[in-house]
Amino acid sequence: MSELNMSRQFAILISLYTSVDGIAMSEQNMAQEIKDIRKRYGLSQHAFARLLGIGEASITRYESGIAPTKANANLIRAAMIPEFMAGCLERDGDALTPKQRASVEKIVYAEITF
Repeated sequence: MSELNMSRQFAILISLYTSVDGIAMSEQNMAQEIKDIRKRYGLSQHAFARLLGIGEASITRYESGIAPTKANANLIRAAMIPEFMAGCLERDGDALTPKQRASVEKIVYAEITF
């Protein structure tokens, strides 16, 4: 893994732990962050929820501005890390349609190898 990727992941992880406690992240920012992460991977709310093991209704609530639980906020923010998503695909990729899985794999593995 390149030094740049490690620095980026470190910054994301710091953001994850400082933001969840309300230091820097409002519910509206979190709602937009979730949408941005989903769109980055081309996932619907349903597919994103299934891949992360979170209820679809929860993702819908979070995107409408309801604050996620600390555990779910951590899980969602971890999805910003392509290696984390690769692990999700390996464990739970069968929860997606073959077309969805192939699309997400293409994006995730392109980011990991870049």
